[in-house]
Amino acid sequence: MRSLAAAALLLAGLAATPATAQVTYNGWNLGPDFGAMIDQVNRDRAAQAQQMQQGEQQIVQQAMQDPVCQQYYAQHRAQGGQMPWPQFAWQCAATGRFSREGTRAFMDNERRNQGAEQDRLMALRDAERQRGMAQGQWADGYGRNQGEMGRVMQGQQTWTDPRTGQQQVLPYMGGAVTRDPANGRVYARDASGQQYVQGSDGMWYPLRQGW
Repeated sequence: MRSLAAAALLLAGLAATPATAQVTYNGWNLGPDFGAMIDQVNRDRAAQAQQMQQGEQQIVQQAMQDPVCQQYYAQHRAQGGQMPWPQFAWQCAATGRFSREGTRAFMDNERRNQGAEQDRLMALRDAERQRGMAQGQWADGYGRNQGEMGRVMQGQQTWTDPRTGQQQVLPYMGGAVTRDPANGRVYARDASGQQYVQGSDGMWYPLRQGW
């Protein structure tokens, strides 16, 4: 039911988020704190998603009470159409009751949103490249736990997902993004060395260092 306009709105927070938070290490300015940026984007996306869902529900409810939309839907079903009534009502409202002007405006808006979505994806890739460049500027010391010393010497550390208790050994040097071939999960590291795991909802969740 959600249009590309809604999808574009969900991503709008990333490009608009200013990279003002800085990461420092031993007095050196390592650049923007991409971890803080990701957290802010996730909060903005969640708030925008809730707002859009409420707005869509209101539009659908109003359209379902519209006699014109009801008549169009009766014709749709009489002609063998199987689209659910709430989805049909949303399309009726989005296109101005399927008017020529409303349909044209709807399609033009969708094309603009597709272009904006491509721009947003490019911004995401650029942010990842910047994070990788920033990560290469810092050097991490040995782990606090002596049990981690061997892994630290090999450029790795143990991290724990607070949500599940699952542990994962991840590199603290080299590429900022790691994919575990065993479970398919994707992990990302920001300029401060903080690790994140990408959830099934597409959002990034911080991990806890150690066990």
